[in-house]
Amino acid sequence: MGMINLNNEPEHRKRINSALKRRGLKYNDELWEIHGPHPGFNHQNYVGMVYFEDEGEDEQFEVVINPHVVYKIIDNIEFERIETTKTKNKYKE
Repeated sequence: MGMINLNNEPEHRKRINSALKRRGLKYNDELWEIHGPHPGFNHQNYVGMVYFEDEGEDEQFEVVINPHVVYKIIDNIEFERIETTKTKNKYKE
């Protein structure tokens, strides 16, 4: 585990932005936690503060981004999956 500054890490910033953009999310804090890879954990997770583009920066919350899913962190043991906007629109009626 460590901290990264997205201003200095363009490859990590690209991965994070890609995952957030598909869900209508943005970040405004460049400092993120990074976890992995290490033995028994062969991928990287990112943890940071985000907000929904259409709701504004006043409604920030913490997320964890893994290779295929973004979760809103409710507390240390409860997470809520954030679907992509494409998935949300697919099931709207």
